[in-house]
Amino acid sequence: WSGDWSSDVCSSDLVTSYNIAYTVSDDLSVGYGSETHETEGSSVDEEVSGLNVSYTSGGMTITAASIEAEGIDHTAGASGEDERWKISASFAF
Repeated sequence: WSGDWSSDVCSSDLVTSYNIAYTVSDDLSVGYGSETHETEGSSVDEEVSGLNVSYTSGGMTITAASIEAEGIDHTAGASGEDERWKISASFAF
């Protein structure tokens, strides 16, 4: 590649994230996480957070999660927001 590696070509990103999980009992655990993406030259940061709960009994595990995002593609307002829910089940025989 021959080109210019000036600031016009490259941008700098800063990602800050954390996750905390707690085992309530042998069968139940909960977790929460958050992540922020700051991109140089953008006035809107991408922020994602999620909460999950997992229940295990024998060979069955059921997991539910809620994920919220703001500033998607560094877009402000409702067009840059999204929310997802997911439920999954797994079985081991």
